[in-house]
Amino acid sequence: MQVGNLRLFCDVVATKNFTRAAEWNDRTQPHASNVLRLLEKTFGTRLVERHVRCFRLTPPGEILHLNFLEILRLHDEMERRIETVRAAAAGIIELAACYSIGLHQLPPCLKRFQRAFPRANVRVRYHLIDHAHDAVLDRAVNLGLVCYPRRRRGLVIDPFRHERLLMVCHPDHALAAYPTVTLSGLMGQRFCLLQLNRWSLSLSDA
Repeated sequence: MQVGNLRLFCDVVATKNFTRAAEWNDRTQPHASNVLRLLEKTFGTRLVERHVRCFRLTPPGEILHLNFLEILRLHDEMERRIETVRAAAAGIIELAACYSIGLHQLPPCLKRFQRAFPRANVRVRYHLIDHAHDAVLDRAVNLGLVCYPRRRRGLVIDPFRHERLLMVCHPDHALAAYPTVTLSGLMGQRFCLLQLNRWSLSLSDA
């Protein structure tokens, strides 16, 4: 059922005149009459009593009219809220992202966001994790996306995505025989870790 037909029916009730209601909706008088017939056929009952200089809703017509008014109110409110959100997203949104999120996880999310809000201009700055925190605290960006958020005064942390931590080892390594490994099971092992402050690989004890 089209929203336009609901609105046309309510305008017919408001004006008690098919021609005037049709003009309000950029339609013709025959179209307005056809909408009423379609509604009566759909609900299987007479909705309007029409006589010379008399226009009156039947009891089913009154029920339909009240519900149509509520549907139209909700529809119009929904459109206003959507437009408000679209207008709010029409400016520039500054993001600070660590390299792993910014280069791998963020792009598909941005594509979905920009399809929904085509007027938004999203700018992404790539930072090391600590620098991304500083950018948010300094209000240089609107939002920061990092792998390991630091709890710092003035920051609110919201989870972006939960992922499993995977361990990579040689097939001959003792831990390769286990389907899963606990953190306590890693104690004393030596691993290659990425030192973000130097951008180099080094060996480290877990």
